[in-house]
Order: sequence, then structure tokens, then C-alpha cells
Amino acid sequence: MFAHAGAWPARRRRATAVLSVILAASPGCQGLRDVKRADIPPEQLRSWSDEETASTRKESPFLKAHMRNGDLFVLSEWAADSARAYVSGVGTHFDPMRRVIAEGELRVPVDSVAVFETNVVTTSNATGVLTALAVITIAVAVYCVANPKSCFGSCPTFYLAGVDHPVAEGFSASIAPSLEATDVDELPARMHGGEPVEVVMKNEALETHVVRFVNLLALPHACDARVLRATDGTFYAVDSIAAPVRTVAAEGDCLAGVRAWDGVERFSRADSTQLATSESIWLAFAGAPSGPCGVVIACRQTLLSTYLLYQTFAYMGSMAGHWMAELERDHLGEAGGAVVDLLGGIVVRIEASPGVWVTVGEVREFGPIAVDRHLVRFDAPASWTGNVRLDMTQGAWRIDQVGLVRVGESVEPIRLSPVAVAHDGSGDNSALHALLDLERSLTTLPGDTYSLVYSLPDDDRTYDLFLESRGYYLEWIREAWLREESPSRLAEVFSDPGRALARMAPEFKKVEPGMEAVFWSSRYAK
Repeated sequence: MFAHAGAWPARRRRATAVLSVILAASPGCQGLRDVKRADIPPEQLRSWSDEETASTRKESPFLKAHMRNGDLFVLSEWAADSARAYVSGVGTHFDPMRRVIAEGELRVPVDSVAVFETNVVTTSNATGVLTALAVITIAVAVYCVANPKSCFGSCPTFYLAGVDHPVAEGFSASIAPSLEATDVDELPARMHGGEPVEVVMKNEALETHVVRFVNLLALPHACDARVLRATDGTFYAVDSIAAPVRTVAAEGDCLAGVRAWDGVERFSRADSTQLATSESIWLAFAGAPSGPCGVVIACRQTLLSTYLLYQTFAYMGSMAGHWMAELERDHLGEAGGAVVDLLGGIVVRIEASPGVWVTVGEVREFGPIAVDRHLVRFDAPASWTGNVRLDMTQGAWRIDQVGLVRVGESVEPIRLSPVAVAHDGSGDNSALHALLDLERSLTTLPGDTYSLVYSLPDDDRTYDLFLESRGYYLEWIREAWLREESPSRLAEVFSDPGRALARMAPEFKKVEPGMEAVFWSSRYAK
């Protein structure tokens, strides 16, 4: 969350306390330790007997209360009144930006709490030290302290049950409530009617995720076709995807990286003097058809965009809360997206006739975690040569596939809501109801894992699947960033993004080679 300048000394003391707990949990200190966090719904606390309350207090003398309005209470030596209407104790009250509102004796109304949380460190299966702050695992701490702008982040990650790598990431550009958005991602799965589909949603970053809904979109199709989503949001039936026969990029031939969606990606390194430098890839397709066609691009961003976001937060420093509030009030205007617009997306051009290049679309998909596939639809003239050019910012994209398809009729998706939700392995009807009610939302914290089960229509059709998620997330400002606070550099990002990207280029180039490894090694897990 965002820090406040007046809370800096207290922040340093609290950070030192957390670091002490992390070091104490090291295998080299007093044996092997583990961190266990428990989430307690308010209705569960209200149903406790005096004995259950006393037992929980003994095991967990510290308690965190996450409020429905985004506030946070951290209490020690807490107690509940006889009616379980209030929880009281000595502690600190933070606002949604994690600025201190009050310290000392506090009373928390249970009806206003979204969830209570405890964090317990155990040694050899015995209860040990409990920290009232968010506990960071050893690996996350080491990687994120040493490489704070390479730390894992970027919204909820989604897995298919039994698959160990993320297959989708939700609303990656929604870094504030005002930027809440709906994101649709193709899932690498084809299922038959009547089969259950299990999707696992994780919060693996130092972020707070606010999830409005997660729906499954099922697209029926003939067995010899498949369905892809166009950049305008329409779903189309397409025939088989043709790979290019020849490619040319700055490094020469890159056909091996783009011919199939197989995890082998083509990417480049950023320019060392200007991060907004552009590059192009030329592709040739044999037997190019005329009429409704589409260029298929499977891609994800590199960590250049992540670095720039984190560097901008670092320039904001202790004033990050103020600047995010300005963004919420729309006081930044077009300046807020200046860097994003300068970097741009992947612009697709076709050679409509020999020597004549025409722009047919652009792919703009935020997020460095999961590859998503996009269809850039166009009507090909009889004179087009089958040549395609992709223009993009150098070092900004990892491309897994580029193909060509004939585009058929549009297809309407069947929208499915989850029928069951489990939180950390246990059924969670409260989470299910939150995802089904558009007036509510599900708030997740680092380490949370939810399993969502969907039921496909009970028929004999085959379905391509897409995930539709909506929400926003809040980055937690890393303490290491605060040392780089610079109002003048921040002003340059807003007013002269080209100059800002040139100034940041040398520093980015120092960390670029190892960012991907650090990023994936710093995922937060319970």
C-alpha cells in the first residue's frame, strides 16, 4: 500500500520488526519454521464460544482486521465483547493508503469487517512467534529487497487445475479503483459439454486485489474450427492457423519463435539510450487469401512496462497516496497515460499491394505474466501480397505466435458463473456470493488462493474457453522505492515522457538481463 511521509519513522520500526521475524524463520536459526496465515470471516468470529475465543487469543495474540472500506486495524492483546459486536485492543488504525489514522486503544465494529487475519510462525509443528504485519516469505524478501523493481506483480493470476504455470492474468492495467476494467483471456483448453472446469485464482504479489467477478466464456464450434477473440471484442470462428514461411527481424530470422504457440518466444532487448525506440518484424505468408482474414498474435509484455510502473511509483515516494488520489479524481488528465501511449502496442500492417502498407489494427494487452492470443481482423484485397509487418517498441514484447487465418462467422459466448468456490482448500460460500453479486467484490491479499468451479452445458458440443474477469488492484509501495522520491523526475514522466524514458534507459539496462528470473522467483505464496 502507499506510505505517508509522517509515518516514516514508524514504518522503519515496523519494517525492522518484520525483518526480524523473517530472519528468525530462516532454517539456520532455531530449526525449520513455517508461516501460517488464517482468515476468519466476521460471521465465524461472532459464532465463537468464550472457550473458542480464548483459545484463538492464546494462539494468536495479534489480530488484523481488514475493513470493508479498505481500512486496516492491527491489534495486539485483543478481546471481543460478550455479544461479539466489537473487537478491541492496543494497535494501529491505517487508512486505505496505509497512512496511520490512530494509535493506542482501539475498538473495531465486527459488522464493518471484511475479514480478520492472523499470521503464526511455527517451529517443528509448534506455535511460535506471530507477526501482526503481512509476512513475506524468505525468497520474496531476498529477491524484492535486492531487486525491488523486478519483484513479482501485476494483478490476479489464473491457473487451470493441474497446470503449474499461469494461463491468464486479470485486468493488469487496473492499478486504481477508477481504472476498474473487464479483461478477457483465452484459456489453452478445449472441453466437451458436461465437463466441469476448475480455475485457480491466486494473489501472488505484494498487492491487494479487488475482484468483481470471474466468469467462464464457453464458445461452441465445429470440431474442424476454433474460436478466437478479435481486438474489438467480437468472437469469430476461424480455420486452421497458418504459420509464416519467412520472417525478418533485427536479429535476422525469428521463425522459430513465432511459428506456433509453444512457449518459445521471440523478444529483443531494449535500446540502451531511449526506451521508446521502435523495431519491426516482417513476415511472409504463402497463398494469402482475400476477403475476411485475420493476423493471430500470441504475446505478453516484457518487464519493461513493470519497471517503468515501479520506477514511477518510486518517484512518487511518500506522496504516492496523493498522486493516486489525483488519478482517482482525474486531475492528471492525459499526462497519466503519457508513457503508456509513447510505448504503444503491436501495430499490424499489411502490404495491401506491392509497396503499399496499410495499418489494419493494434494489439494492446497489458501484463507480463501469461501469453494471450489476439485476432486482428481485416478484409484483405485481392492485390495484397501476403506480407505483414509488426511495429512495436523495442524490448517491450515477447511474441509466441504470429499466424494467418480465414475468418468466419461471429460466435456468441455462453457466460458461466462459478458454481462453487474454495479458499485455500475449504469451501467458501461467502466468496462465491461475492463473485455472483455485482454490488459486492472479493478482496484478496498476498498468498490467497481460490479454486473456482464451472459447469459446462450438458451437451455433446466442443467448447473453446475464455476467462472474463473484472476488478482492480493496489500496489504495495516497497520501502526501497522511497529512497528515490523525486518530484522533478515525476514531473518529467508526466510532461516529457520521451526525455524520461531516455533518462531511465541506462538504469534499466543494468537490470534487464536478470529481471525475468528475479520476477518469477519472487512470487508470494503461503
